[in-house]
Amino acid sequence: MGMNSPKMVAYLLIPVVFAAGAAAALASCTSLNQDTHANCLVLSRDRLIEKGTSGQKRVTTSCGTFAVEDNITSGFNSYDVFMSLEPGHRYDIRTGGYRLGPLSSFPTVIKVTPR
Repeated sequence: MGMNSPKMVAYLLIPVVFAAGAAAALASCTSLNQDTHANCLVLSRDRLIEKGTSGQKRVTTSCGTFAVEDNITSGFNSYDVFMSLEPGHRYDIRTGGYRLGPLSSFPTVIKVTPR
């Protein structure tokens, strides 16, 4: 059996796929790496459209860029939270998760308190 056989390629790809999946799960886990960012000025809100239908909602603030997505920690009202973050206004923003550049993932908003 040579290195180019389909079976060998499958054996080599399994750990790579598993590692990528684990990294993605860790990045989106809002119960980990929680942090409160105080007095953040909202600079913009953006919606990334993927495959012509829906995509990630992001908010860029003076404290960093955050994803606004449904999650177990904060619930399933991400669109309402996203629309409540008005550019030019300040908020205390609680986030969870990690910033992983290669996966284009950002910490996720889990709580917003207007200032």
